[in-house]
Amino acid sequence: MAELGDAVGDHLIEEGLYHASPTSLLQRLSAVEEHTSRVLVIAHMPTVRMLAEGLIGRAAADRVGGLPFAPGAVAVLDVDVSWAAIDGGVASLAAFHS
Repeated sequence: MAELGDAVGDHLIEEGLYHASPTSLLQRLSAVEEHTSRVLVIAHMPTVRMLAEGLIGRAAADRVGGLPFAPGAVAVLDVDVSWAAIDGGVASLAAFHS
C-alpha cells in the first residue's frame, strides 16, 4: 500500500457526502484546495466503485476487469491534473487492494 508518511495532517469529515452520488463526489473533488496533495474518499458501494472507475476511465477499468470492490477495498489513484480539472479518465490506477 502507498505510504502516507508525513502526509497525514489536517483532515475534514464531510457528513453531507455520506449518501453522495459519484457526480457529487467528483464535484467535491474539483473544489479541493490546490495545495492539497492527497485525498482519502471513504464511501459506499456502488458509489465508490463508480467514482474510481470513472476517474480511471471505462477502457482502463475494463482492462483490469473492473474494480471488484468488496467491503474494505482500497483503490489508490494517481491524478496528474489540478483538482479543479479533475474529470473522467484523468487518473491512473496505482494500486488496488480488496
